[in-house]
Amino acid sequence: MKEHIGVESPFLQVTVDGVNLAYSDEGLGQPVICLHATAQGGRDFMYLRSKLRSISGIRVIVLDWPGHGRSGDDHEAFSAERCERLLLKFLDQLHIDRPLLIGNSIGGAAALRFAHAHPDRVKAVVACNPGGLAPINWVARIFCSFMARVAVLGRRNSPLFKPIFGLFCRALLRGPAAAEQRKRIIAAGKNNALVMQQAWVSFMQPSGDIRWMMPEIQRPVLFAWAKDDAVVSLKTSKAAIKRVPNHSLQLFSGGHCAYLEAPDEFFTHLCNFLDRLRTSQLDHVK
Repeated sequence: MKEHIGVESPFLQVTVDGVNLAYSDEGLGQPVICLHATAQGGRDFMYLRSKLRSISGIRVIVLDWPGHGRSGDDHEAFSAERCERLLLKFLDQLHIDRPLLIGNSIGGAAALRFAHAHPDRVKAVVACNPGGLAPINWVARIFCSFMARVAVLGRRNSPLFKPIFGLFCRALLRGPAAAEQRKRIIAAGKNNALVMQQAWVSFMQPSGDIRWMMPEIQRPVLFAWAKDDAVVSLKTSKAAIKRVPNHSLQLFSGGHCAYLEAPDEFFTHLCNFLDRLRTSQLDHVK
């Protein structure tokens, strides 16, 4: 069952644009919203959520994207663009103002899109190996096409799917800290094959390229990069990162997801980022 990768019990549900979205919501204060990668789930943030709960004045919200975890299926194809639109309506329905967005991969792309489109609705972004920052060249198209075909194998219940998807996950989510969730993600892979296919196809489209947005992002952005990512490469994304006016870049060990692969180090740098945001806000008030 796919729900074991998603937000943990107890969880809440809300219908947004016809999609039943599952989420957890704990604490009071500055909202921090966690947005996972394709074929993963809200449970990626289990450890980070427990650490954030210990901080006074933080409200932590973890969302399962459509077709993932405990959320329902969508009537539109899964993409960063679709996620951005759903996020706006999700915030409206929950009356959430100026959250800090933490997004990984397609979740990071959605968070950056949101900060670009709605600067007054977001406080800052922590982008963890976000998609959309590298040129869509022939190499990228070949890889995205290959991964979309792998997803089709999952939809057809092919015996080839699990070993290929398992190899992909083990290459991306490395180390002991990610081991338990990685097992869940691999086991739930066939359930997420459709959204995987849609996501990989979306990143081949011109709309998947968000590099042009970077100079126009007005909010602070921390790029928290798992440095050994062979899919969402820092080398090919760095030019776009440098164009964000108010950005910082922190490297972590791991293959794709710093808060899952290097959780304690990530939490330390997140707290430092939150402190800088508070100091900047106080200076602005003065």
